[in-house]
This record gives sequence, C-alpha cells and structure tokens, in this order.
Amino acid sequence: MAGGVPDFVSVPLDTMIEVEDGDRITVMAEGSWGNSSDLTFGPGGNQYENIANGYPGAGMPVAALIGRVGDGSWFYVGTGMTGTVSGSGLFTLAFNDTDYGNNWGT
Repeated sequence: MAGGVPDFVSVPLDTMIEVEDGDRITVMAEGSWGNSSDLTFGPGGNQYENIANGYPGAGMPVAALIGRVGDGSWFYVGTGMTGTVSGSGLFTLAFNDTDYGNNWGT
C-alpha cells in the first residue's frame, strides 16, 4: 500500500502509447473476463456494483475497463470512449477489481 491506498494485485497493461496533455484518444474494447465464482463481465463491468472508496477506480463499476495517463487519476473506459486527455505520459489500462487472484480473461 502506498499512501493508504491498496496497490493493484495485478500489474495494469502498459499500452506503450505515449500521450501529451490535450491529445484526443479513442478506445474500443470487447471481450470478457470473469472469476472462479462463474461471474462473467464485459469491459463495461458490473453496472450494479461500484468499487469501494480507498481503491483505484473508486465509484466506477466493478470489473470495468479503466485507464489513466502517466500517474494521473483512473477514469472509466468501459466498452469505449473518446476524449481529450489531461496530463502527459504512458496510457495504461486495467480492469477495476480488488482481487485479481481468481480471474480469467479473453
């Protein structure tokens, strides 16, 4: 834990895409992932449950695709998004979860 916020159990995906403040990006996502409890989600995540405060992606759907630029704040990506980024750095993607140890994905 750094600064009282739990670290991701899994390393987020570094897209190797460098973006600059003000760049416009488009992301489209498909596929599914789930856990050992036979729960399956798409990139939009579980629209009925949000990640608890204190975790990266707090307030966004559990199991949703999220992104960030550099060390900036995480933002919701879901099945896709187009927007202007604030901040500069590497564009990173992750699935919004608090326990990656029981997951699978395609």
